[in-house]
Amino acid sequence: MKAEIISVGTELLLGHTDTNSSYLAKELASYGIDLHWISQVGDNLGRIVDAFERAASRSELIITSGGLGPTEDDLTREAIASWVGEKLEVDSEIGERLRQSYLARGRPAPMPESRLKMALKIPSATLLRNENGAAPGLLVREKGVFLVALPGIPVELMGIWETEAVPRLHQAGLFRHVIFSRTLKTVGIGESDVEERIRDLIHFINPTLATYATRAGVQIRITAKAQDKSVAESLIEPLAQKVAARITEHLYGVDDETLAQAIGQKLIDQSITLAIAETGFTGGTLIADFTGENRSKRYFKGGVVLAGSRNPLEMEIEQTDSADGTLEMARRAREKFSSDVALALTGSLDPKSSVPERITELGFGISGPKGERRGRARIRLTTLMDTRRRAVLDGMGELWRYLSAL
Repeated sequence: MKAEIISVGTELLLGHTDTNSSYLAKELASYGIDLHWISQVGDNLGRIVDAFERAASRSELIITSGGLGPTEDDLTREAIASWVGEKLEVDSEIGERLRQSYLARGRPAPMPESRLKMALKIPSATLLRNENGAAPGLLVREKGVFLVALPGIPVELMGIWETEAVPRLHQAGLFRHVIFSRTLKTVGIGESDVEERIRDLIHFINPTLATYATRAGVQIRITAKAQDKSVAESLIEPLAQKVAARITEHLYGVDDETLAQAIGQKLIDQSITLAIAETGFTGGTLIADFTGENRSKRYFKGGVVLAGSRNPLEMEIEQTDSADGTLEMARRAREKFSSDVALALTGSLDPKSSVPERITELGFGISGPKGERRGRARIRLTTLMDTRRRAVLDGMGELWRYLSAL
């Protein structure tokens, strides 16, 4: 079966990120559906209908996102109605639900009539209930093609897809098997080194194994195809154990586990507390990663961002521009917060470099019961956000290795 995703919205053509397509692509892959095309189209009725016609000529499943709201430029319903040759009708039940929801939020009565646009229904379509918002989704079957129309708001799209669309597509026989993956996450090892350790395992057919480098380290994805998830998991488990045994010292997590979560668990297991110091270059990003972890109150003693002329560590920013300075930050943070271990991060632009060859100097320092570590790294600057993320992940990687050696 060939599938196609059509994202509707002029904002996408102006450079806005299309996260919905990424989510839907992963979902289709997990059900063994071949996604051949992803397209974007602006808020223009004729062009949306053309996109449907083109997709229907080459795909059996079409999924759209966006264009189901109440404004004049939300045209997906109108385009579907035109494509199937039907007239839109107001669904009174949905209309009443919209009114009740509107008033329940304390908004002034009466509800604007424009919102009734979200109650328009195509007679042959199945409405997909939206538990997270107002606009329902639509499921249409026309000329042997299934079309699923979803709202553009991610939480609404995901909710309708998982609770309404997927069960109906299963029932229709479109999803006959699943493709399930497990991802092993590593730190402190390069992709070529990982591949060398598991080279003889790469050529399996089912499950398959692949390595790929990310900002968070090298990851190893093991994927199996089966009739259901439990069978796929049973195929993956033996291979995952073999891989894990060969990269034990670098393996920190599986699937959605983050490095901060893995470090947090290691701190809890070893009954070690942590403090953090960073400069305005990372601006509290590292502290936020740890404090956003639910168990952080069990190990996190405190953190500080050095910015401005006065700070709790009584250090001038210029003092942190060397490996010794960054290590001194860690020492002072450890003392201030009475923690077992402290991690310090710094970063600064190399004044001798120039755009587009702007170089960033990253520094880390670790002070703890079994000694100290410090280091510097130079990377080419992309965006400030990407560079902050790189600095934070590098710092956490150093902390992981330090704790693993205890």
